[in-house]
Amino acid sequence: MIVITNDFTNRSTKVDPSKPMTARKALAIRRRLCADECTSGDSLGARGPQEPGYQQLADRAAQCILTGIPVDAIGGGFFESADGTVIYSNY
Repeated sequence: MIVITNDFTNRSTKVDPSKPMTARKALAIRRRLCADECTSGDSLGARGPQEPGYQQLADRAAQCILTGIPVDAIGGGFFESADGTVIYSNY
């Protein structure tokens, strides 16, 4: 688990970095740290010093938000095609 904090709002939340990241999950994490209209945090709502491993988690979140493609813990994307086939790409 990584504890993400926002030192402006004085909020923190725990996130398991081994789980896949999606845009929806990233936005839910952000909402726990910072309101929707908040500008004090990054893509996950963090501000101030963070724990080791945070930057990789934040990069995965930003990638999901920009592309809409979920990203697993090693940086590979996966999505389901129209016929239900799961497609994975380690880009």
